[in-house]
Amino acid sequence: MLRHRWTPVVLVALALFVINVIGRVVVYVAGIDGDQQMFMASLYSMIAMVLVAGYAGFRWTRRYEMVRVVGEVGLAIILGSLLTTMVSPLFVGLNPFSGGASIYLRMLGVCFVLCAIGALVGSLIVLAVGQDRTGRAWKYQEQRLRAKPRRTAKR
Repeated sequence: MLRHRWTPVVLVALALFVINVIGRVVVYVAGIDGDQQMFMASLYSMIAMVLVAGYAGFRWTRRYEMVRVVGEVGLAIILGSLLTTMVSPLFVGLNPFSGGASIYLRMLGVCFVLCAIGALVGSLIVLAVGQDRTGRAWKYQEQRLRAKPRRTAKR
């Protein structure tokens, strides 16, 4: 049972990683040299990663309590960010630490913050619409209370 609980977390982390690897390979194969083209390619890759994190936040918030959402989606984003910054440069022959520790930590921070914002927006959409577990439970209680006819007091 525990194995099935963490499988989606690993899949989201791998999806974030694969998106970044695909973006890096496309840039490498296309031979993009200009800073503007490199920036646009990495921007598209990051937008796709934010959308995946947003969908994960959306889906988890609909299904589970918020504590579990924060823990599992947060772990998926942390794993995805670490894989993105440490392993994906190796696919195109780059050293992740070539610019120094400060550059690496900045890249890790940017990746984590953008994916976290995406997951937060996905969760907030579910909360705003009232489709989270608590919102649905409150709606059910309201409907149940309104469906009962009022009892009159006997004298």
